[in-house]
Amino acid sequence: MAAWAIYHRLKQSSKQKLPLPPGPKPLPLVGNLFDYPHDSPWLTYRDWCKEYGEIVSISILGQQTIILDSVDAITDLMGKRSAIYSDRTSFPMLNDLIGWHWNFAFMKYGSEWRRRRRVFNEHFNQSTIRSLYPIHAKHSRLLMQRLLQSPEDFESHLRHNLTASIMEGVFAMDIKDQTDPFIEIAETALLSLSIAGIPGTYYVDNFPFLKYLPSWFPGAGFKKQAREWGKYVRSLRVDAFTKLKERMAADEARPCIAKSLLDNADPDDEKLIEAIRDATAIAFGAGADTSVASNLIFLLALVLYPEAQQKAQDEIDAVVGRDRLPDFRDQPNLPYVNALCKEVMRWQNVTPLAVAHAATEDDVYKGYFIPGGSVVIANAWAVMHDPEVYPEPEIFKPERFLKDGKLDRSVRDPLAYAFGFGRRICPGRYFALDSLYSVATAILACFTVEPPLGENGERQMPLPQMTTGVICMPEAFDAIIKPRYEGVKSLIENSIIDIQEV
Repeated sequence: MAAWAIYHRLKQSSKQKLPLPPGPKPLPLVGNLFDYPHDSPWLTYRDWCKEYGEIVSISILGQQTIILDSVDAITDLMGKRSAIYSDRTSFPMLNDLIGWHWNFAFMKYGSEWRRRRRVFNEHFNQSTIRSLYPIHAKHSRLLMQRLLQSPEDFESHLRHNLTASIMEGVFAMDIKDQTDPFIEIAETALLSLSIAGIPGTYYVDNFPFLKYLPSWFPGAGFKKQAREWGKYVRSLRVDAFTKLKERMAADEARPCIAKSLLDNADPDDEKLIEAIRDATAIAFGAGADTSVASNLIFLLALVLYPEAQQKAQDEIDAVVGRDRLPDFRDQPNLPYVNALCKEVMRWQNVTPLAVAHAATEDDVYKGYFIPGGSVVIANAWAVMHDPEVYPEPEIFKPERFLKDGKLDRSVRDPLAYAFGFGRRICPGRYFALDSLYSVATAILACFTVEPPLGENGERQMPLPQMTTGVICMPEAFDAIIKPRYEGVKSLIENSIIDIQEV
């Protein structure tokens, strides 16, 4: 044992003699605190990596951060060495003050994370998620009806649609209109996650002792904000689950994911019941927000790239016709539409930096020393805007994924990088992709989406700009959404009748 201990110490010592990855020169004590980018950090990280290489390090108040910019580096560390790089850093503002500690996406790697992940995977894996196809179809058709009535409110309609489909699938709850409190709960709770989920956004993330300051103390306004956000986070975690259990006790609950999980669980296993509550709550919260973002990106692409819109509509007309709306049975026969959905995920990223990982022990990569405890950030945006893989990456071009009229499997699939990496990859990605396909095909079949007209009668083209956060949304934009042809109203009305008769 003594010999092994000596060997281990020598090995660790040799690691620490290696240099850290290169990066911007730090200042004494504060390190790179003033270099830290708060607006669109993925762009700054990309620029640093162009200057210093595919792996860059910065230090902020003694906390080492490693930035990965290439597929090779991300795959090698977060994939092949996932046993080391699957932890999360601490989030004092997010977890301790706002109250997101139960969210397994931000939970430390361990038994509690594995329990919630296992529960989530039971009903959100690629095969079982197909049971939600009818729910996607139902709410996509209801969305078409709302867009027909008030197309200018498309963002509100999309949010209603996604919240309603998730709440019905997970909790068998009906979200009748946009005034339902669960829409505000999800929107506000996920806003707090998006803002506070980036390490370093708040000083308390770098100085954890600040969380003990009283809220009246000068400079402690973050505690008041955390307390306000925390109300919505608690409601997200508890309210829908509690209502379902009440309906189950009264034998009034319809089939749904949460009910199935509870029916098959030991009611005396408190830890399992807690894991079911947490896993289903995050499906409701995170699923709604990320899907709304990708749906808005889809609409923004239609506004800016009418030729892509026309090609997708021509394909739908040829394969599906105009006497019904597309459904999941048509998906294998719609290569251009599938390519368009891939390009939506690549062009403007909903989670450009995913969620930061943390190294659990010292490591060496390509001659560089990575200290245990380092924050490790994978720049997914850079991977999906690599001009050597995606020529003219700033342009929305679904054709880049096609060859001879079929999906080209040799082109890097953005879906492998849009939802995180390694063991921490988002398990809800299949729901998100199904939601995008269902909404996109219905809108393409029914409507033409155009830029608005200015006072001079010219088209006002919006800029493809995204908000900054863990979950990024397109900046607000206007669009004209109008029926493609005279029979659209009847087509939508008949599809609603079909839903009611099922």
